[in-house]
Amino acid sequence: MRWLSVGLAAPVDARALVAVQNSLYPEHTVSEDAFSFTEHRYLLARAGEEGVGYLVVSRSQREGDPAGKLWAYLTLGPGSGETVVRALYEGLETLPDAHVLYTMTHETQTERQDLLKRLGYREVLRSYGADLDVGAVDLSALGDPETRLHAEGVVIHTLAELTGDPDYLDKLYALYEDTNRDIPEVGHSDTLSRAEFRAHLNRDDGLPEAYHVATGGGLYIGYSELFRGREADTLKQEATAVRRSHRRRGVALALKLRGLSYAQAHGYARVNTGMASNNAAMVALNTRLGFRPQRAYLTFRKDLD
Repeated sequence: MRWLSVGLAAPVDARALVAVQNSLYPEHTVSEDAFSFTEHRYLLARAGEEGVGYLVVSRSQREGDPAGKLWAYLTLGPGSGETVVRALYEGLETLPDAHVLYTMTHETQTERQDLLKRLGYREVLRSYGADLDVGAVDLSALGDPETRLHAEGVVIHTLAELTGDPDYLDKLYALYEDTNRDIPEVGHSDTLSRAEFRAHLNRDDGLPEAYHVATGGGLYIGYSELFRGREADTLKQEATAVRRSHRRRGVALALKLRGLSYAQAHGYARVNTGMASNNAAMVALNTRLGFRPQRAYLTFRKDLD
C-alpha cells in the first residue's frame, strides 16, 4: 500500500470522505452534505492522496456516562484491510479526549472482531434486530394483563388521546428521563432534550394512535412506541419502558399487546424491533411474543485510563 496517513478530517476533506462512502455503496451515493463537522469528528485514513477509510467519532452525552466516552464507527473502502483498520483505531486513541472507546462490528465480521481483541477491545454487548409475523400472533393465548391492571388503577392510553392534556408533554418527558437511563445503549445515543423529545414524537413516521402510554395514580408509568416501518405493511417497535416502581406487574406486556392489537386491526404484516443481550427481561418478553432475532451486532469497549 502507498504511504498511509491518519488524521482528523476538516470540511475541505469532505470530498475524500464522500469518495470512500460512494465507492463502498455506489447504489446509494451521498454528497458532502452527508457529513456534519459540527456533530461529529472524522478520522480519515489516506493512502497517498486517496481516502481509504474513516471513523465517525462521537462523544457520548448520555446521562450517567463517564467523561471521555467516545463512539467510533468504521467505514472501510474496497480493498482496504487490517493495516488501515489498525491505523484508524490507533489514531483514535491519540485524541486528547479519548478515555473510554466504544465501537461496533457485525457478528459475521470475525476477522474484524479478532483484530479489535488484539488491539485491547473486549466485547460488552450483543444487539440485534428481530421480526414478528403479526398474523401468526394469537393474542388470546398471551393473557389479558390490561384488564387486571385496570382493576389496579392502571389505564393505557394512546398518545393521540393524551394530547388533550396541556401537560402531557411534560409528563411524558419526565417518564422518558426516568426510564431512559435503564434502556441499554446500542450505539451512540445521547439523552434527548425536551425539544428533541417533542420532535421525536412528531416525526414523519409517527403514529400517535399506535403510541401507548400507561398511567396510574396521576403518573405516567410506562410507554411503548410504534412508528411506521420502511414498507407500507410494516411497523417499527422502538422503546418500551416502565418506571422501576411499576415493573414486574405486566405493564410492558400489556403495552406491547395493545400495540400488536393495533397492528392486527390495521392490517400490518410485520413488526420490527431491536433487542440487546444485557436486557434479559425484554429479550424474554419479545421472544414470548414471537419475535425472531436476526444476526447480531457486537459492541466492543476499550478503557485507556
